Amino acid sequence: MGTPNEKVKLSIDDFIKEALFIVEEANKKNIHLRILGALGIYLHINNDPICLDLLSKLGRIDKDTLFTDLDLMGYSKQRKEISKLFEQLGYVPDRMVNTLFGNKRNIFYHPKGYFHLDVFYDKLEFSHDVPFGN
Repeated sequence: MGTPNEKVKLSIDDFIKEALFIVEEANKKNIHLRILGALGIYLHINNDPICLDLLSKLGRIDKDTLFTDLDLMGYSKQRKEISKLFEQLGYVPDRMVNTLFGNKRNIFYHPKGYFHLDVFYDKLEFSHDVPFGN
């Protein structure tokens, strides 16, 4: 299994494909999942050379260490459906984190240990809150 400080063990293109596949599979089941974090920013700016240059100068873009995990946002009212989706996709739940903090966040591990993902529910709570929809 991956650990929180490991780097994603996929190429950038394969990591993007996997993240988009997850969101597409969720959409097919009317589950609302959105990509955020480093990958969300990268997807938003990856065609903008000025932004990519800035990320490079800040040391955030390195072919081998660009991403450490996948961050997703979902609704807590769909938590059971989200967990079932990841189970169907072969992802392994972090039972301790999901039991202790499951009302706010779940962690799942890629079936082959390539990365872990966080699903935040309703809002991202760190130095400031980022709410998800209404």
